[in-house]
Amino acid sequence: MMNNSEKPQLVIDVPWLEPFNQTIEARIQKFKEWQAKIDKTEGGLDPFSKGYEKFGLIAQADRSILYCKWAPGAQNASLIGDFNNWDREANPMKKDQFGVWECWVPPKGSQPGIAHGSKVYTGKSTSSQN
Repeated sequence: MMNNSEKPQLVIDVPWLEPFNQTIEARIQKFKEWQAKIDKTEGGLDPFSKGYEKFGLIAQADRSILYCKWAPGAQNASLIGDFNNWDREANPMKKDQFGVWECWVPPKGSQPGIAHGSKVYTGKSTSSQN
């Protein structure tokens, strides 16, 4: 039997959780692994939690549009929509080492690359193993 110094604080504070101690410890360990991974790859939980600033359609100062999507299982991806006549080849996306796909849509003259209210879709394919 474990002494209190070896138990998670949650089990010490809530004794009726004692039968679930191993599961709680496993979850704490998994959390620590993910926290270390997020710290290493994203610079901490705070920057990681601001994914809304770097994913989706993001208008740039020059009126181009940056589009980013996390799709680690995709083999290829492209941004399609009414802005490019649903052409899958017009805006192919590139994948980084973390499974994030991105592409840039240049401005159309003085207008944004994708007009407000446009219909857009991420066309992607995956292998049969995913």
